[in-house]
Amino acid sequence: MSETPMTTERLAEIRDLIRYESSIAFYSHRAKESILLLVAEAEDAAKLRARVTELEAERHSTNESLSEAAEALRMQRDQTAELRAAFFQRGEKIARQSGEIRVLKRESEAPVQRVRRVLETEHVVDRSALEYRGLISAALMGTEQQPEAGAR
Repeated sequence: MSETPMTTERLAEIRDLIRYESSIAFYSHRAKESILLLVAEAEDAAKLRARVTELEAERHSTNESLSEAAEALRMQRDQTAELRAAFFQRGEKIARQSGEIRVLKRESEAPVQRVRRVLETEHVVDRSALEYRGLISAALMGTEQQPEAGAR
């Protein structure tokens, strides 16, 4: 083999080649690290996308359940209103007492109307409390007492 003499130019060229190879190795290693980081980030992104998809499916399921429950409550409310109206027409009402629902008979309003008529039409002036009390008692008992023509 023939040897080339080691001149300063040749030494400078060798030094430049070694620096070039070192920089290639350095940047190659950096490139590998960057690629590995990108792959890891891509895997994390894929996992996050999968989790988002799961959560969206769960949200849709929850919304459907909530809609069904709300519809059931609306139907129950409407049925309760219909029942209340039906009981009211029959002279009864629904009441919740001690956690139980009871049907209560509505008392007749006729005595109240008769007492109201007495209070609105009969004069109080020049009447004793006893007379006025008698008129109210008669109205409550259902007997219509007409004041006598000469009585005050």
